[in-house]
Amino acid sequence: MKHAAKSLMLAMLLVLPSFACGQVTMDAERIVTGLASPVFVTHAPGDADRLFIVQRGGQIRIFNLATGTLNSANFMTVPGVSSGGERGLLGLAFHPDYQN
Repeated sequence: MKHAAKSLMLAMLLVLPSFACGQVTMDAERIVTGLASPVFVTHAPGDADRLFIVQRGGQIRIFNLATGTLNSANFMTVPGVSSGGERGLLGLAFHPDYQN
């Protein structure tokens, strides 16, 4: 599967719609486990080999697409994030010149 297609997988599931006889069916494929409240996934500019997964509690984890593994250490932890109710770390953006 191409990296762009894998980039569309959010945290744990890949959902692929297929259309047959006017009916929509969905297939799911688990790609990673061991996450706590994942809410967002993205990749860094120029880095198509890793997905950065944001967890509501303030942790950002890296999923390596080449090896299919979740890094054991957090990429980043934002301290003091309140994640009750509708609160928490909900997104991540990289500077366009992140590679440099």
